[in-house]
Amino acid sequence: MENSKIAIILAFKEIAAQKSIDKITVEKIISLANISRQTFYKYFADKYDLAFQMFSYDHSNSINPEDNFYARQVSHLKMLSDNRACYKNIMKDAHLQESFIQRRFEYCCGTVYDTVGKKSMTPTLKLVIET
Repeated sequence: MENSKIAIILAFKEIAAQKSIDKITVEKIISLANISRQTFYKYFADKYDLAFQMFSYDHSNSINPEDNFYARQVSHLKMLSDNRACYKNIMKDAHLQESFIQRRFEYCCGTVYDTVGKKSMTPTLKLVIET
């Protein structure tokens, strides 16, 4: 990942630990990240897109894909706990709540699928994962 994109994510995370997303401006993010508005929009459609990409960035940096399902879940929960203030403020937005819950569900389903394999799943689990 490019340094500018990481700088934006880290600046956003720092601000989000102190303010809800509706109080965060792109201007504040780019000022703290020391980048231009053009650079911000090169990577992100808006601050909501940034929130989702921050979650993906944090998630991918918190887990080891070689770990088993349980270890991945523990690592993911630790990441959320370590960034509690930031995610708490982000979750104050109703739209983001729905989207994060959906993404978390999709992640868990994918992890189960990867861990146990399609042949080992119960018919109910197959239905949930494949819809």
